[in-house]
Amino acid sequence: MQIRDIENKEDIVILINNFYEKIRSNELMGPIFNEIAHVNWAHHLPKMYDFWNMALFDKPGYVGHPLKPHLELNQHFKINNEHFKTWLILFNSSVDELFTGPMAEEAKQRAKSIGETWAYKFEYLNK
Repeated sequence: MQIRDIENKEDIVILINNFYEKIRSNELMGPIFNEIAHVNWAHHLPKMYDFWNMALFDKPGYVGHPLKPHLELNQHFKINNEHFKTWLILFNSSVDELFTGPMAEEAKQRAKSIGETWAYKFEYLNK
């Protein structure tokens, strides 16, 4: 398979499925998603497809407040910078394995911006 750029929602689905497979099997992140947050993957994944479709292609469809469930989780399990670093490493590795080009770089930049912003907020909240 030739690696190409992220072009549409179908590509986002491929990316997000790959990314969350990494999350679920990661020793730091997997237990948070599987045992602490008890993520309903059938519900969560389509929301993430819509979120990234909105973030990258400015397409409607995402409904929600992405920070809210993470703030609720943080009340029971403190989310820290290491979690955000790992999240970004796994996201970037999924992008790099599957795609290359300007939109792939944009996806990594958006993820970096989200991760850094949220890491700062959670660091402040957890003091």
